[in-house]
Amino acid sequence: MACSFEAKSQEAWNAFNMTEASNNHMVTDDPSVARSLKALRIGDQIRVRGYLVDYTVFKDGRPGGTRVSSEVRTDTGNGACEVLYVESLDLLGSANRAWRITYKAGLILLLLSVLAWIALPVKYND
Repeated sequence: MACSFEAKSQEAWNAFNMTEASNNHMVTDDPSVARSLKALRIGDQIRVRGYLVDYTVFKDGRPGGTRVSSEVRTDTGNGACEVLYVESLDLLGSANRAWRITYKAGLILLLLSVLAWIALPVKYND
């Protein structure tokens, strides 16, 4: 997923400092950290511990692509991404938790309703 942003007015866009935005690619070889990263949702607040890395992807023994981490905060555009090797991750706060629970409960109720509609015989009055 790429880092993107927009402004609804030129004034807001002019006030935006591009060097305060960051696109972070997070990699790990720890299965539990990988599960934690996959479970994150937009708005979650996290604490990450790790370090900047560069990496090359190999396919059939040949290099398929290299990603180099930015090491300064003043760059922008293509190549300004940070690549972070994640050693540990802590979820500090989950945004929209009540809505997520409500959404899941609604999906379960919908599924149960459909199953009940299919499973229960219909009696017709003649």
